[in-house]
Amino acid sequence: MSSAPSAADPAPVGSIPPVSRLLFGTTSYVVPADLLPNVRLLAPFVDDIEVVLFEGDSSNLPTRAVVAEMGRIASDAGCGFSIHLPLDVGIGELDPAARRRGQDVCLRVIDLTLGLEPHAYVVHPELPLVYHPALGEPPEPLDCLPAEIHAGWQAALSESLGRLRVETGPYPLAVENLQFTYAWVKLLLEQHDLGVTMDVGHLLLHGGEVAGHVREFGERLTVVHMHGIVEGRDHREIGSFARPELVEMLKTIAAAPTSKPVWSKPSGGQPDGPGARRPEVVVSLEVFGWKPTVPSLRVLADVLEGARVSEAVGVLDGRGAARRLRSGADAIMRALPTWDPAVEET
Repeated sequence: MSSAPSAADPAPVGSIPPVSRLLFGTTSYVVPADLLPNVRLLAPFVDDIEVVLFEGDSSNLPTRAVVAEMGRIASDAGCGFSIHLPLDVGIGELDPAARRRGQDVCLRVIDLTLGLEPHAYVVHPELPLVYHPALGEPPEPLDCLPAEIHAGWQAALSESLGRLRVETGPYPLAVENLQFTYAWVKLLLEQHDLGVTMDVGHLLLHGGEVAGHVREFGERLTVVHMHGIVEGRDHREIGSFARPELVEMLKTIAAAPTSKPVWSKPSGGQPDGPGARRPEVVVSLEVFGWKPTVPSLRVLADVLEGARVSEAVGVLDGRGAARRLRSGADAIMRALPTWDPAVEET
């Protein structure tokens, strides 16, 4: 049986945020419509839109013309994107042909969206699909794999991540935590100079804690997926967290000593000089549909409105950010009757 490697010299979490600011956003699945209407709706109100893409029978891959229009809308609004690469495509498969097919799916998405200059590409470090839960079932925590399976999977995943990382160019490829210990991918982060996507819901559901994860992996923290947990299910509204707990998590994220991947450029000052600032960290409200998104935006706005909290979480204009987020929630509610006649405008 194989066990996770131990952590070595985790980076400290500072009391003052070294990042210039956090970038707040949500997913491209808010109103029941295609990508473009969601981007048009959200772009004026968020810093980042997490674009979740699929291939296959339920493919939502946009055309190049649609991607170009997404880029124009976002540029005009001052918004950016993070791209979530397709799930469960087989990049961790031991079979070379199956693994190559999965890699090719992800590479097509990267090629399609590279012009958006995304804040990051997010990828799941997929286990062989035999270890995945049945469709619709939550993943169970996984503590170990048979040694030969673990070694083969590490080699397979390394090949896949290396191939994808080359094609993302100057935009970080950030590996998300799943139902197994994230230490299993630590060596791959170093080997391929990858970023870290910390999914708070996955982390808490499987026995982790935010401060510890940031201490160990904060040097590469690039993206955070923030969502609440209700009755053992994640991707719920963030109001399920007690307000002090949510504030503390945001402070911890803002204090992450992000300095890698090496191509991540600081937002201001000189990279190593006294005016240096850390790269931004995207905090995406990873909830789907308007029902969890609207209250999550409003809760986040309430949190950021306080001057002390906004300063502590690295937001330069907390009140302005709060106004944008509240306005976004209101805009979603106004738009809903257009896309779902059963919903009355509120």
